Amino acid sequence: MQIKEFILFDRYIFGSYDAISYLGCIFFVVLLCAHRKVYNFKFWKSLLMAVVCVPLGYATTSFLFGFEYGISALNFSGFSWYGAVFFMPICILILGSLMENFLDIKPSDYIHNLAAPLALMNGFMKVACLVFGCCYGYPCSWGYYNSFAGTTVFPIQLVEAIWNFAVCGFILWYERKPENRSKVYPMYMIIYSIGRIFLEFGRSNAEINFKPLFGVIKGGMIYAAIAICIGLIWIKIDKNYQAKKNVKKKKTVHGGKDGWRK
Repeated sequence: MQIKEFILFDRYIFGSYDAISYLGCIFFVVLLCAHRKVYNFKFWKSLLMAVVCVPLGYATTSFLFGFEYGISALNFSGFSWYGAVFFMPICILILGSLMENFLDIKPSDYIHNLAAPLALMNGFMKVACLVFGCCYGYPCSWGYYNSFAGTTVFPIQLVEAIWNFAVCGFILWYERKPENRSKVYPMYMIIYSIGRIFLEFGRSNAEINFKPLFGVIKGGMIYAAIAICIGLIWIKIDKNYQAKKNVKKKKTVHGGKDGWRK
């Protein structure tokens, strides 16, 4: 199962992790453009923003990895997925005025538009980890041999990939209902993070740059708990906002000569 590189036409050599990650980027862009009609975006605008979001995703995941490793070390060579989960919406808000003035895209809509493609991209990255052999699971007798660990390990990244693809499918189903579209991204944060907490139990500590708290609580669990809290607060705020909006609509009255109100 572990493959370090791919050779194409007996000539071109690609690292397996990079090759699968690049494939994931392609599908990320395709999905962003394919389901653009849910949020009423034009194709060229979706394509432009998708191209912008690819390096943003790279930067945000690398930034969080660098933070974990130690900013002073200036090591941004790895990826920590919660960097994208937490900081991609912030990046979109920073670009908000440009998006509204030049592309006529509401930043809030585009943030929700990112949820399913992010889940899809994460799934591809977990496949890349599985094939390359990094971020392996705990040693066990019925897994696969991992040269980095030097033993047979549990294929936790395969389970994570399946979970992310399932989350992507759920989000695509969830956002079909118009009343759900203002809660898509926080729902992604919650659903993905609930699974991530359980998945952390299958991960090895070998690749973690800081020790688990109390020997059990890992960094991924802390990120997941934070994401769940943010998601719940976000949904609560949106619920209150939508309720106030509906009340305001009901208070809008029109007088007629016969005194009827509607």
